[in-house]
Formats: sequence, structure tokens, C-alpha cells
Amino acid sequence: MQHNIKPRHFSLDTPTRWNSTYKLLCEVAPYHEVITILYNNNQSSDAGIITNQHWDLSNKVCVILHSFDSATKIFSLVYDPNIHLVITECIKIVSTLTSFYGDPILDVLITSMISKFLSYFVDIPHIYGLGAILDPTVNINGLQSLLEYYYNCLNYPNYIEHVRKYINECTYMLKTLYSEYNSKYAQQNANDDVVRKSKWHDPLISTILKKSKSGLGSGSSSANYSNELDIYLTSFYEPDNEDFNILTYWKESETRYPILPKIAKDILACPASTIASESAFSAGKRVLDEKRSSLAPESIKICVLKKDWDKADRRTQNQLQQDDEDDDVDAWMDMDTGSETTSVASFGTSAHSDNE
Repeated sequence: MQHNIKPRHFSLDTPTRWNSTYKLLCEVAPYHEVITILYNNNQSSDAGIITNQHWDLSNKVCVILHSFDSATKIFSLVYDPNIHLVITECIKIVSTLTSFYGDPILDVLITSMISKFLSYFVDIPHIYGLGAILDPTVNINGLQSLLEYYYNCLNYPNYIEHVRKYINECTYMLKTLYSEYNSKYAQQNANDDVVRKSKWHDPLISTILKKSKSGLGSGSSSANYSNELDIYLTSFYEPDNEDFNILTYWKESETRYPILPKIAKDILACPASTIASESAFSAGKRVLDEKRSSLAPESIKICVLKKDWDKADRRTQNQLQQDDEDDDVDAWMDMDTGSETTSVASFGTSAHSDNE
């Protein structure tokens, strides 16, 4: 109160969870002056005091972790498609990391992080490429530009040839899918492609994609192409605003592209990851605490399952931080047996009967 700042508690930094570090650093940033004064006043020597250099380092770490936090939220989407966003999110991460190359303090850390990142994303699964192609704001030319930027940032050797090979493989897969879907569904004539121009809302991605669009004509006729896939792959589309919805786009494009929306529906239905968000691994800790240390493994599974079903009823499964913030008020753990809730015993009976 001495500094006219409202007292508050900060989140704890868990060494095994990077997102807890990010959350803590974001929370303390507005209070850095007060924290510096309080901490330094309790130091007996100047060797351990907090300086502006420490806060500058904290801000840089926040920038780095922000890119991972944003990607985690995108990859954990439950009610919206996200597979078409994986490559663009990876680009944002790589762009952020490489921007700190040469930093005297972070250079070793960044080099290590890039090496670790490459162990997962040097060879991007083709399903992510197909998802990006079926995003009309990216398409085939945009994907090529994005990947060239991506591998160039990573100093990947012969990346142009690597990207060309990847694009050819994705194109072949998409054409194979189109052939199969076309044979299954009634063939319809696609209308002339309508070229729409507007502004992409993300500055980095917009800069990359505009270079890929610059060579495309604005009045290509469908007569030059053999099918709707060829028309789509040479089209030029940018969202009218930040509220662009890929599902709405394909729904509205059914008359122009009779077959492609069916392919897009199946591809976009794939989740970006089959691994649960890191916060999901904390669910067990919240169930099995010091007050409930004797729960059987089956009971723990039932508790976690019930919470997931309750969140599904409320359509809040994508609220990743809610569990951490509501640990002290965790009503679902009470397992009331009222009319609106179900007891652990009944869940166990139901699960047992389902298995039988």
C-alpha cells in the first residue's frame, strides 16, 4: 500500500512446467519496481540485487514463451479446426526464437531450443501441409512461401529443394484424394473462381503470403483448368476481416467447389495433436491430494472422466487455465449425489457395465 499498488498473490513457478514460469513473469512485470525495491532492501550486499538487466532478460523470456503459449492454445482447440494453423504457429515460434540469435545472454539457450524444436518439426507431417493448402488464405503458393521462410530461418541446408519436394508430395496426395472423392460423389460443374482481395490480420504471415500472391493473376478463367481442384489451387483469397472462419468459407463454397468442401471437412476434422495439453497432466494431482491419498486408480480415472464430461456439457473443454485458477473451488470433486450430478459409485457401475 505504501506504493499505491493493490496487494496480490502471484502464481507459483513450477520447475517442470514452462507455462507456470510464463504466467509468473507476466504477472510480476507490472510490479517490477516495487519488487526490486523490496528485494534489494533485504540484501546485505550488491552482489545479489535485482537490476534492470534482470528485468530486460525477464521480458525477453516472456516474448519467447508467449509464442509457445499461443501455439499451445491453438493446438488445444476443441470446438474449432486447428490442423491448418500448425505450420503458421511453428513459423511464429521459429521467427521469435531466431530473432534472439546473437544475444549475449540468450544465444546458447536459443541454439539449444532450436535444436530441440528441429527434432520434432524438421520433417513436417503431410497432414499439416494438406490442412494449410485447404486454408484458402494460404493455399499451395502460400504454403510454399511459408515453408521457405520457415526453413530459411532454421538455416536448413538445401531448403528450396526440400520445400519443393514436400509441396509436390502434398499436391499428389490432395489430387489422389480428389480423385477418390470425385468417384464417390456425383460430379458437378464448378463455377468460375471468384478472386477476393482483402487484408490478412497477422503481420508476419501477411508479409510472407503477399509475396506468394503477387505473381497470381486476378482474372483466371476456369476454362484453363481440368477440374475444381486446379481452379482452387490457383485462386487468390484473403479474409475480409479477422473473423474469417474456414468452416464458413467451405460451407459457402459448396456451389463453386462441389467436391473440395467434402475433402476439407474430413481433413479439418483431424486434431492438430492427439496428446492432451500439459494442464491435463495436472488433473491427477488435483484429484490425488493429501486429503484423498487412498483413492484407487479406477476412482481417479472416474473423477477425471467426470470432470471432462461436465466441461463438455458446458462446452468449456478449451479453457486450459480454468483448472489451475479454480483449484480452491473444485465443486466437481465433491461428487454430490443430487439430481444434477452423479456419484463416483454410479460412474463406476456405468463404466463397468459399458465394459461388459
